[in-house]
Amino acid sequence: MPPTHPAAPATLAGPDARATRLALTGVIVTVTIWGGNVVLLKTLLSHLNAESINTGRFLLASAVLSTLKLTLRDSGKAPESLHSRFNVLPLLRAPRGLSKR
Repeated sequence: MPPTHPAAPATLAGPDARATRLALTGVIVTVTIWGGNVVLLKTLLSHLNAESINTGRFLLASAVLSTLKLTLRDSGKAPESLHSRFNVLPLLRAPRGLSKR
């Protein structure tokens, strides 16, 4: 029986080598940070309470994001560029082309 879906057009190309390398690097960095975070939290929980740890994590994340925003602004990029990457509101909207039923 022949396939029921048409083959992909020949004009579609896969990601180039640079994009693949960047994606794999991002995955490796994410997994490494996540794994290190698990080990660090297990160690810290034996010495501190959870509220202190979460306060420290919040302050650290705020410092990192503020530094990134200042760095992007000083490099000549738009100050909103970092904000738009972390903005969640567009995710709550329906994608274009879909009608509400």
